[in-house]
Amino acid sequence: MMFANCSEALGLAYIASTTRNDALSEFPITDTYGAEVFVGKPMLHIRVPSGLKIQTGRDRRYLNAGDEPEFFITSARDAETRNNVLVQASTHKVQEESASERVTRVLFAHLNSLLFAHSQFVKTGRTIGGFNVRNALRGAIAKMMGRFGRFAQIDDSVTDKEFADGVKLFAKAHAGRIDELLTKLQDLSTEWNKPTTLESFRHYFKGVLDLIVMTTAKAVVETTMKLK
Repeated sequence: MMFANCSEALGLAYIASTTRNDALSEFPITDTYGAEVFVGKPMLHIRVPSGLKIQTGRDRRYLNAGDEPEFFITSARDAETRNNVLVQASTHKVQEESASERVTRVLFAHLNSLLFAHSQFVKTGRTIGGFNVRNALRGAIAKMMGRFGRFAQIDDSVTDKEFADGVKLFAKAHAGRIDELLTKLQDLSTEWNKPTTLESFRHYFKGVLDLIVMTTAKAVVETTMKLK
């Protein structure tokens, strides 16, 4: 799979397209990549709708203990790295992604991107605007939660409303508890920077998934109790 091996090419292309021509001599593309701009290995998040059989294989690590529907990580064929495909099985049809599935997929992408950025920041040992590593992550989390809390649908779709409510519930669950979430995400960032073994990958992705599923489930329960 060529997409799985194109991270450096994408990073170099991004720098070339966002750097002014008169600044290329001062900020050479090859020097900027890996020092100021970091690109992670591409990961595919695939939702497999009902009716499509998932081919069995030994290269998979379940994130939900083999429960139904399946949720696991596996590897793309001919990829330079392993564990670069996230598979989310669904009980719904192709055009019927449920709000909870979409919430999981979107939050997973956001948290994964945030943790990758933080893990690179930790490696560089830099500060941003005088903030240390912990405070920089705390600020990023607070801004992310603020955006989630203000999230709103743009049409009258019932599914979109449920999705918007799910995203806002995630933010609401952590309202006033940013430091608690910060500690959990710091631990996951540390997991990311561990040697790339099969188990460290599984622990990291399972930790992100559990944080999303357990938080939204808890938020739903708390909201339901308040309405009674």
